[in-house]
Amino acid sequence: MYKSLPTQKYTRMPKRMPRSLFFSRYALGFNGSNNWIRLPVLTQLDGKNKCTFLACVNLKKLSDNQAIIWSMVTNSGFGLWFEGDDLRFLLRDGSTYYDLKEPDIAELGWHFYGGRYDGSELRVVKDGVLRPSATAMNTAVDMSACVITTVGCSDDEPPKYYLLYGDIAAIYVWYGVALTPEELRWMVLNYHNPVHPEYLVLWLPLEEGSGLTVYDKSGYGNNGTLLPADDPPTWQRVRQWELRQVI
Repeated sequence: MYKSLPTQKYTRMPKRMPRSLFFSRYALGFNGSNNWIRLPVLTQLDGKNKCTFLACVNLKKLSDNQAIIWSMVTNSGFGLWFEGDDLRFLLRDGSTYYDLKEPDIAELGWHFYGGRYDGSELRVVKDGVLRPSATAMNTAVDMSACVITTVGCSDDEPPKYYLLYGDIAAIYVWYGVALTPEELRWMVLNYHNPVHPEYLVLWLPLEEGSGLTVYDKSGYGNNGTLLPADDPPTWQRVRQWELRQVI
């Protein structure tokens, strides 16, 4: 069971901190023009159930549409993306789609963004806080028709759309559970130790540091491929305290 959470906010490097926060870790940088990650379709999301999406993102611009994670065909799928400085979360099942847009939420720099469906409504998440806007929903997405999932863009075929200009340090998808506000806050401080591992269907720590493959630690083997091979997202270092300064 996770412990109670601190309330401090790090706006700069504090003088006294846990020693581990001085360490750096890897993240993947997307150039906003031609690179992305290809994943298998997350077939574990088939059927009607609760779900939570979460990613640690460093946005470098606040214009255009920019995808975090996307899996969509004509009649089914999901999407979590930025539209300028708005954050949008979409679940679609057949001819019915449920689309939530939270305005003026995106910022430059490192933040945790996500979407949550709790069985009755969609809400988005920023830095461990559930936003007040909601979209009522009486069904959940059936992923059986989708063929691919992408990170950093909304389409696996050229021309590319919704290309992300920024970095991602980790990405998670839970199916079968809607994380509580305290669990969402826990994830900001403990992104290396996610809650409810039994419900994780995708966990990309993005800690490989080299190569063209990112490995899913959920146990479902939803490993990703960095594309294109001649100009993939780039491995880079980020200081751990930067990822936790949003609390």
